[in-house]
Amino acid sequence: DKSEDIILYIRENCFEDVKIEEIAKHFNVSVSQLEKKVRAHSGMSPVELKNSARIEKAKQLLAEGLTIKQAAYETGFSDRYYFTKTFIRFVGQTPTQFIKSLAI
Repeated sequence: DKSEDIILYIRENCFEDVKIEEIAKHFNVSVSQLEKKVRAHSGMSPVELKNSARIEKAKQLLAEGLTIKQAAYETGFSDRYYFTKTFIRFVGQTPTQFIKSLAI
């Protein structure tokens, strides 16, 4: 099934600045077909799926002791504010709160 291949591709390339249009072209589908396939299999849009994978990696990096700024940069976020906003959306707490929760 192409959907699983697309989802795997998005997760594997989530740190790159790959546009949704480029992914659709890579799999020879339209952007709307790509979005439908990803949403049907993951419950998320392609962008949400990409950000979810990036945040999971950021959580791992923060747990390993990287700073918030380093984790944001390493996972492809150029803006710390956007990183924090995205982190809250997926984790339910700020990166700082997440780091403090690890120390308990």
